[in-house]
Amino acid sequence: MKRLWKGLFYCLWHSDKAPAQGLLINRLSSLLITLDPLLSLQYFGCFLVTLRREWTGIDHLRLDKFYLLIRRFVNGVFSLMRKYKWDLEYLGKYVEVLEE
Repeated sequence: MKRLWKGLFYCLWHSDKAPAQGLLINRLSSLLITLDPLLSLQYFGCFLVTLRREWTGIDHLRLDKFYLLIRRFVNGVFSLMRKYKWDLEYLGKYVEVLEE
């Protein structure tokens, strides 16, 4: 999953046009809701690990699209929690991922 996310990160990195960026970001973040809960948790965790690892290399020209990606992922996590009616088991697992 980490290799997959590294490829997705650089796919977004090389996406230069705003419509293409928005479409890619929407597709990546919408997977959170459609995946199995445990796979979604792993997907979100690897997203955070990749973003943390690559963050220092992002220049100011590309920063806005990665901010948008983060906002959409946070929105996706909230949508996922709403889907599972804020189940404390799922919520606790996502909080653990955020704490790591």
